[in-house]
Formats: sequence, C-alpha cells, structure tokens
Amino acid sequence: MKPVFEKIIKSKEDSFSLNEIVLRYFDAPFHFHPEIELTYVLEGNGRRFVGNDVASFQAGDLVLIGKNLPHFWYSNRDYKSESKAIVVQFDVDFLGAHTFDNYNFQHIKNLLKEAQRGILITGKTNGIIGERLKNIFNLNAFDSILELLKILDIIKKSNEIDYLNLTGYTANFNLVDSKRINSICKYVAQHYFEDIKLKFVSNDIANLTVPAFCHYFKKKMGKTFTEFVNEIRIEEAKRLIVSTNKDIASIGFQCGYQSKSNFYKNFKKLNNQSPNQFRKLYHVDTQKNIMF
Repeated sequence: MKPVFEKIIKSKEDSFSLNEIVLRYFDAPFHFHPEIELTYVLEGNGRRFVGNDVASFQAGDLVLIGKNLPHFWYSNRDYKSESKAIVVQFDVDFLGAHTFDNYNFQHIKNLLKEAQRGILITGKTNGIIGERLKNIFNLNAFDSILELLKILDIIKKSNEIDYLNLTGYTANFNLVDSKRINSICKYVAQHYFEDIKLKFVSNDIANLTVPAFCHYFKKKMGKTFTEFVNEIRIEEAKRLIVSTNKDIASIGFQCGYQSKSNFYKNFKKLNNQSPNQFRKLYHVDTQKNIMF
C-alpha cells in the first residue's frame, strides 16, 4: 500500500506530541512521517496495517512505529461505539542531537532503530505501559519527558514484544502513488467479504492493466494482491471464530470465500492450524487472553 506523507505540527515548547484521539471510526489513510509513534488503542477494533504486516486490532493494541514506517488503523464498520487511542509522536533527537549516542542511552537508540520493523507490545508490559500512557496527561512537561523515556526503557527491556516486519524491512514507496494505493487498501478493507475481481481493482481502482498491477503490488508490498486479500479475510475470520459461536463454514463464506475447502486451505496456510483447532485454543469460552 502506498502511504501518504504526514507532517506532525508541534509547538516550539513541546519535545513531543501527545494526543487522545476520539473518532467514530479509525480511517486515516496509510501514511508515514519522520517522527517515532507509539499508539495505544483504548476502544475499537478492526485492521492494523504496519509496513507489510496486516493484523486485527482491539482495545489494548499497543504498537511502536519507527521513522517513516507506513501505517494505519482501519475500524470495523460494525463496531457500535467510539474509537479511541492515545498517540505519542516524537523526533529521534527530541532531547537534542546525539543525546542517544551517549552510552547510557544506547539501548533506547537501538530500540528506535528496531522500531523500523514495527513493534507490538504484549503481555504484562502492555498493561504497564497502557497505564503510564493514561497517566502521562497529568504530568508537567519535564516529568512527561522522563515518563516517555521510562516507557521506552520498559519496552526495550521487555521480552513481551513481537516484530511486525522482517529484519531489514525498508518501506518501498514514493508520494506520487499514495492516492492509488490508499484507494486499493480502502477498497479491500470495505469489500473483503465480496467476490473481489482482480481486473476491476487493476483497471478501475489502480488504473493499470492486470499484469502491470500485479507486478506493481508485489514490488511495493512484498506479497501478491491475492495474498494481501487473504490476509485481511483470514484476520476477520479469526476474530469471528474467537468472539462468536457461528458455524465455521459460514464464517468462511461471510469473509468472502466461495468454498469451504478454499477457506480451510488459506486459514491453515496462514495459521499452521485448522479453523476448528484455532477455535478450541482461543475461543472466548476458554477465557484465554489473545488479541484480535
């Protein structure tokens, strides 16, 4: 997906920006900016796109996003309440040039480099940082800077993190294509449950021939368009398998698969287990904690 460049405006007095976002839906375009970003979802669910990674999100989703790493959260349209998130954004040198070159800050410098892959914070660490982010609004400027440093320190020292993109991932994009790829992304997010036609997306959404579109998408996203659509469909299927008692075959049809066998094949390919095995492990009745 081609991202849109976003310019973050901070006052001269601010070392970083801190905002609580409240919207009906999260639907900002796939975008990027030179600031590091830490996003904590308070309410809402849907799809999270970070670099080449596509996954589901719900309340408690906490991700550290590196410099110029494309990203966006897209809410499920059946979500009945408001979507809320705390978003912290800061420059790599927000404490001054070369501050993180100091030996005592080397681990933070390394963390910010690792954030180029996108970092999902889970487990107890997620809860600890979530509470700190909620409380940071009550601090003065000086203490809020110290708190942000402490949050970064906790993330770096935690083993409850998952990298969202492969080692060495580099965003491959330019501004010219941003509208095209955003249109593709939004179309799939809004129509994944339908029979999506490659020719329609290529010709009418991307304004390309089918061969040119397939080459273009694979080059930019590191995966085929079909793989991308399957990832979105299977993520929605996982959410429904975990959170409802619907028949698994009907969930496959609801998520856009025209046959049970195709749904099962793609589900197992992406999760290394069948939908039935997945439900036994993670259905809400088991009271297991898992984020979708």
